[in-house]
Amino acid sequence: MRLLKKNSKHILAAILLSCLVLFLGLGLGLSAFGMGMESQRFINSVDAMIDKYIPEGKVVVNGSAEPIGGFSVYDAGVETLREAYQQDVLSTLTQEQLNDKTVVNFFTDYATDSFEHDWKAKYEAKEDLDVNQFSHALVQFDVKVAKAFHNYAFTHSGLGWIGKTGTVSQLLNNDFPTSALYQEAHKNETIIDQTAYKNGTYVVNNKVAFINSQITGIVTIAADPTLGTVFKDAQETLNALTTDGKSAVQISGNDLYHPNFTVMYYQTRIGVVFLIILTPLFGMLMVLYTLISYEVFLRMNWSKNLLSKLRTNKTPQAPSIE
Repeated sequence: MRLLKKNSKHILAAILLSCLVLFLGLGLGLSAFGMGMESQRFINSVDAMIDKYIPEGKVVVNGSAEPIGGFSVYDAGVETLREAYQQDVLSTLTQEQLNDKTVVNFFTDYATDSFEHDWKAKYEAKEDLDVNQFSHALVQFDVKVAKAFHNYAFTHSGLGWIGKTGTVSQLLNNDFPTSALYQEAHKNETIIDQTAYKNGTYVVNNKVAFINSQITGIVTIAADPTLGTVFKDAQETLNALTTDGKSAVQISGNDLYHPNFTVMYYQTRIGVVFLIILTPLFGMLMVLYTLISYEVFLRMNWSKNLLSKLRTNKTPQAPSIE
């Protein structure tokens, strides 16, 4: 008991320091990833799906394909790839946006410019174009579109999101479930029956529909005696993308990661409480306790020194013997 009483100041300081370190760790750990990490996991699953269903080297647009009757099948293949960029970005628009010609024209031009930037040098040089590599590039185009036009929270880490002006107050708002961002997060993570999906912001359904339409389109071209010559090996393309040589492979939502945006929203919210509120609070308590302890220590030393001097001055002098 005496030992505890004697070391109570050190124990209290250790408790305050432990709480400070714990809350800082929890704050950083819970808020580090955010909804952006869920987006990245989804992107990674799309890349993995591409390698599974469209293997590298199996579906290749042939740069050496001979024109047929003055018709360049290679140029037609390039145009199909260009349209894939356009269809990709347009597939994410709501019906209301699709009905707006200004919006549609803007994103169509944006997709075309991005395609030219990524592929113009290759197709002008009549290089072979591997659809596997093209598909991965299309995923990166998705990321580019998201960063340019979608909410910052979905494309950056939790800590990056917290650093944006207004994010902390948004996260700490008790009515956050009714906020536009939370509602968007909920809609983005929702998965409906694929047959009922048309277009919009259901992320998983959207990507499943887009990929399946692209695979179906490739199979249709490869099966055509004339257009199939655009591929280096039309039969190999059919073997890779069909189940029986005829029916196009179709992926499902189970092939992709299902993002939990609302869970990460709530987790980041808790992390902000630890990081922005509790950590600074215990930091200030630690500093205050240290200053008080230091002042008390100085006063005690001053008192001891004063008492020592007083005692020294009161000590009687021994009589001198002459």
